[in-house]
Amino acid sequence: MGTANSEGRYGNPYGRLSPVARKQVLVQLDDALVEALDTQAQAAGISRSELIRRAIADHLRDIEWAEHDAVAVAAYRRRPEEWTGKDWPEE
Repeated sequence: MGTANSEGRYGNPYGRLSPVARKQVLVQLDDALVEALDTQAQAAGISRSELIRRAIADHLRDIEWAEHDAVAVAAYRRRPEEWTGKDWPEE
């Protein structure tokens, strides 16, 4: 990390990025889950908090994609594509 300033404080812990507004949230986890998080975070070279942030972001993205897929499926069921039998490669 960087060097301490005259007040003994270090610079921005996020490197050259500007600080990001964050809200601290308390979440209770069992010991096995914390151990698994710590193992994965260490293997990835990131903090436990960063691993949790990434996992939540991935999960929320997956939910959004599933919602988009559901809309597409519903639209297809209302009006399926019509296949004319043309343009298939010969077997």
